[in-house]
Amino acid sequence: MANLINVERATVGYGTRTLLDAVSLGVEEGDAIGVVGRNGDGKTTLLQVLTGIPAARFRPGHPHLGPRRWATCGRPTTSPRMPRSASVIVGGRPDHIWAAEPDTRAVVSHLLPVSISTPTWVGSRGGERRRVALAEVLLAGHDVLVLDEPTNHLDVEVIGWLAEHLNGGGPRH
Repeated sequence: MANLINVERATVGYGTRTLLDAVSLGVEEGDAIGVVGRNGDGKTTLLQVLTGIPAARFRPGHPHLGPRRWATCGRPTTSPRMPRSASVIVGGRPDHIWAAEPDTRAVVSHLLPVSISTPTWVGSRGGERRRVALAEVLLAGHDVLVLDEPTNHLDVEVIGWLAEHLNGGGPRH
């Protein structure tokens, strides 16, 4: 198995508070990792370290290594910004093209209120925008997916579908 991410002796703090203290870990191909903890304990910070996001927040003298140069890492934005009446376009392809692909159709149909015959508009609510961001990252084909609180704004049925999809269960109709 290929090692996709290495972190060595990462220390991250804000002011006088240390969230991560000399953390070292690796993520290999096929790993599924859950990070559990109380609010403010550094879960999101750890995910940012794994994806190489907050390099400026590292304390000097504590090296780290984020994703390998060849590995792509997908992470949906937590507060996606898009126009109030943005239309959902799947991969820039016409509906009849992406709808013929079972994996793509499964992601879109479970996460978005899509109608092939009419444009799908994203409303102004955060939940709709987060679903679009989640669908976008799932369809991108990244080597590593980093999902920070992915079940927020999802109903129980969609959460079940997402768990099966992430476990390689393929499209479920």
